[in-house]
Amino acid sequence: MLNVLLVFILLSVSVNAQTTYEIGIDKNDEFVWEITDLNLDKFEATFGSEPNFQVGSQVRMIIREVDDVLGLRWSIVVEFWDYGTDWSLEGSIEPISIQRYPSQYDDYIFIPTPVADYVEEAIETLPSQYYTYGGNIIGKQDVSDIGVNFKVEKAYNIDGVLTTETYLDEADLIIVKLDATFQFIPFGFSFLAFTSLTIVGMIIFLRQKKRISLVKT
Repeated sequence: MLNVLLVFILLSVSVNAQTTYEIGIDKNDEFVWEITDLNLDKFEATFGSEPNFQVGSQVRMIIREVDDVLGLRWSIVVEFWDYGTDWSLEGSIEPISIQRYPSQYDDYIFIPTPVADYVEEAIETLPSQYYTYGGNIIGKQDVSDIGVNFKVEKAYNIDGVLTTETYLDEADLIIVKLDATFQFIPFGFSFLAFTSLTIVGMIIFLRQKKRISLVKT
């Protein structure tokens, strides 16, 4: 009887010790990113085509809805303005699905918090081409459609927002990088201040995977 009780206690402690992941973004949060570094020759040599942006190009995203779906994932609706679009007009409405558990990480723009725990657990279960350092960075070794090796490194802030996404060649030289601009966005009776770094080539909606990718290569 005592042994059974001890096992029950140990199992209870194990369950209670599991991290509870939450999403750190809210409705009406706004993010603006700007291309700050681009090596055109490396981009074309790696991906076999020219980008649809240049240094100084910007994209904009506003969170329109955030819904918890059965405690398993978040259904997020964003309004998005691509490079060269008129921000005075309505943007395109796109859905994003983010799974709650780290084992289901899929190169997200936003990840659940606490970020350090999420990243550590994700790396333990992801394929070997993924790696991490610094507690908030997830890197991935990849190969382009024309067979050229490159790396993508994504860094996330304390709220799980993608703050840096950098594409690197095999010599760790930057192919393309984008930084977020500093913005004050009205939010109710207060203001949301967002500043961060993030890379993007082109945000596209992948309907098959129900997610947005920040680089079109």
